[in-house]
Amino acid sequence: MAVNGSDRRHPTINKIRDRDLALRAFVPCALWILKTEGIGEAGHPGSCARLPGNIILRFSCIGGDHCFALSIYANVKGHQKKVFSSKVTSMPKRWDSNAYQNCEGCVQVVSWRRGEWENDVLVECFDRDPEGLLEVLDQLVTLH
Repeated sequence: MAVNGSDRRHPTINKIRDRDLALRAFVPCALWILKTEGIGEAGHPGSCARLPGNIILRFSCIGGDHCFALSIYANVKGHQKKVFSSKVTSMPKRWDSNAYQNCEGCVQVVSWRRGEWENDVLVECFDRDPEGLLEVLDQLVTLH
């Protein structure tokens, strides 16, 4: 179960100011959760995963098999808001390097509202599938 990110027993990724480092931590976790538990939802393309704390992860293809959108929704001051929006590619050389400026050209951040939700995504990934997370972390090393 996700916990408040200020709990010192769990990572506080939302305090890291290096964009690439923060993205390399929570984007693969969000993608892993979507890959393993994402389901289709009426009225929304792609897949969706719901996490405790009313966090919603969404994934949809936007450029064939190699480019997709990742959106994350969370409570902000009592209202559900999009807190993260990005385009992610597994083939950075095919896309505009001026737009895909993070994670070695694999991530284009469209919008990003930092918050506790980042910690919760990370903790949920660890809690749900620690062995799968090791696979994700291994893939991070070869992300390109």
